Amino acid sequence: MLATEAESPDSATPDAPSPAPTSSSASSARRGKSFVKEDRLLLCKCFLEISEDPIVGRYQKGSIFFGKVADAFNAAVIRLGKPEKQRAKDSITAHWRDTIQEKVTKFCGCYDKAKAATRSGWTEQNYID
Repeated sequence: MLATEAESPDSATPDAPSPAPTSSSASSARRGKSFVKEDRLLLCKCFLEISEDPIVGRYQKGSIFFGKVADAFNAAVIRLGKPEKQRAKDSITAHWRDTIQEKVTKFCGCYDKAKAATRSGWTEQNYID
């Protein structure tokens, strides 16, 4: 008997073959190398470089913007002599949106909270430390 999606996995017979890998395990087999600190720093620099373009800046479609970020990132790793570290636009976009942007948002919230408690004689660096 074939199990349907509505049936629980426990309803399969003990002799049944193990199920095919789930989409999450199949996708993890296709994952590229993880971003290391050096890659994240370079990605942030490229993001800032593209977002601070005086002509278009951040006022462009996300797909075009991240395409330019990916191009800048890949050009930078080639200049650094590490062409194996090149990334697809989708990888760069996902890493920015799922990892870096979340951390930047948390940092900005903490920074704003610290700045709200203004202290006489403090510099910007005091708030960050």
